[in-house]
Amino acid sequence: MEIQLAIAAPPNIRLLLVDDEPSVLKALNRLFNDLNVDVRTADSGQQALELLKQEGADIIISDMRMPGMDGAELFTEVASLLPESERILLTGYSDLESTIDAINKGKVNFYVEKPWDNERLRKIVCKAIDIIQSKHRMLQLEGQVLEQNEQLQAWNNRLESLVEERTKELERSNGQLQQSLQKVRSSYQNTVELFSGLIEQRMGEQQINRRTIAWILDAMGKTLGLEDKPRKSLVYAGILRNVGKLSFDDVLLNTPYLELSALQQRKFQQHIDIAVNLMSSIPPLAKASEMIAQRHEYEDGSGYPHGKSGFEISDCGASLAVVGDYFQYCQGSVDGRCYTPEEALALIVKQTESKYRLAVVEAFKLHWQELCGRFHLGEEKLATANLRPGMVLSRNFYSSDCKLLVAEGVTLDEGVINQLKKLQEEYQEQWHVYIQE
Repeated sequence: MEIQLAIAAPPNIRLLLVDDEPSVLKALNRLFNDLNVDVRTADSGQQALELLKQEGADIIISDMRMPGMDGAELFTEVASLLPESERILLTGYSDLESTIDAINKGKVNFYVEKPWDNERLRKIVCKAIDIIQSKHRMLQLEGQVLEQNEQLQAWNNRLESLVEERTKELERSNGQLQQSLQKVRSSYQNTVELFSGLIEQRMGEQQINRRTIAWILDAMGKTLGLEDKPRKSLVYAGILRNVGKLSFDDVLLNTPYLELSALQQRKFQQHIDIAVNLMSSIPPLAKASEMIAQRHEYEDGSGYPHGKSGFEISDCGASLAVVGDYFQYCQGSVDGRCYTPEEALALIVKQTESKYRLAVVEAFKLHWQELCGRFHLGEEKLATANLRPGMVLSRNFYSSDCKLLVAEGVTLDEGVINQLKKLQEEYQEQWHVYIQE
């Protein structure tokens, strides 16, 4: 199954300038002629409405005082006609009452006092352009997620048909039953392998070794008294917790969270809903998707995406929060500083009960010492030229087109090393693999 999350480039922004004075329209046109926008002009509110009905517009800048239909009346009509447009009102000090009326009825996004400051007005228009482009990308992403959900649902339906078909056949033979069920389980395992491979390819060094993630979450689950099935779902959730970030650009992916702008942070937070939508339609991953939905929820309600708190959060969701945040502190993904294992643990402990559940933190502390050995001292990144027989892979190694070339745990010999070097030449790339120390 191929998953594509590329977002199409937004269309040209349409800007409409409305003023009854030709000199003002010319001045405004000159002010924006170097921006990548499609500029239209109208010398009255009525003409502007006719243009909007025919061609539409993304941003409308209108003077308040015009003969006939003034700016307030125009924007009242526009609010109903084009509710998603950005509306900017040019107004004088004496128009305060009309300005308030325009803001209330016409839902004006910005107003600028005349005579306007060119730099301030350009900044407002650039901000409006960013808002419109963000809305476009959001709609694109929602559409793609919906399409992918349909693809995943179709794939799930095919799997269910396969299960039903195999079950009927295996009623005649217990041996055949076991064999067919194993095939179905392998299909679901392949789903996890697929997502995991995509994540490792996109996240690079930010993706923690999945064996380490699986071990710490399984150990904590046992300490917390979780049964086998929820504990297995917790492991899946840990391995696939970053699947919603596959579509992020490099800036969003590699910038520490606290250094992102407010708009970038809101976009970053969408990875939770994207992951839940992708996984919830696959039955074996449905429980894991519910846990991922709580990955950034905290005890005091300060998390996202839903601000849940206390017992609204399961022990599994609370475990993902502790483990995920610990690794982010160690990697510098929070504020840009890479904390030592001791410092990262101290930050988790300090925020116990305000952000993290006490029982979960105690379970984490119980296994922390061994985790340090597995995560912080457990692997080394080497170029293929430096590989030697006897080395053991600590992570799956994929080609750039997501083909699994060598599985984690494999002991390298001369044949495997030579084959990797040969493939590297064919791909014309420089490869690095992770080796157990």
